Amino acid sequence: MSALFIDDVAKKRAHDIALFAARPENWYRSGESTWSPGERSEYVATFQSYRCVFTFTVMRGGLYRHLSVSVPRRRPGALPHPFALFAIASLFGFTGGKTEDAVAVDPPIVGPGDDWLILPQMDVPCLLVVQKIGPVPHG
Repeated sequence: MSALFIDDVAKKRAHDIALFAARPENWYRSGESTWSPGERSEYVATFQSYRCVFTFTVMRGGLYRHLSVSVPRRRPGALPHPFALFAIASLFGFTGGKTEDAVAVDPPIVGPGDDWLILPQMDVPCLLVVQKIGPVPHG
C-alpha cells in the first residue's frame, strides 16, 4: 500500500486542475474529443505514487466529474487503496463522501458518496470514479 500525504501543494494542484477542467472549452466530450486527457499535463497530477487524471466529461447527455487514479510505480496490476481514492476524489470536488466523524473540522472521507460510480479498469490498471453533476448546461 502506498502512503498518501495531502499537503497545500497537492491541494493547490488539484484545485488548479479542477478549475481548468471546469471551463466548457476544456470539457472532455466522450466520442467526440480526439485527444486523451491522460496525455495532457493540464489534467494530470501525481501525489507520491498516485497518478490522477481529472476531467469534466460530457457523455450520455450529462456532465460528469471523471477521475482515474493509478499507482504505476507499484507492482503490475496494483490498484489504489480505497481510502486514498476517496481522499483524492474529494480534492477534485467530488461531493457526498462518507465521513466517520462529523464534528472534525476536516473529517477524512471513509466511503464513497451514494452517487459515486467506482469501476476498476484493469487494462491500465486504475480505478475510475464518476459522479454526475447534471444535464449538460446550454448557453
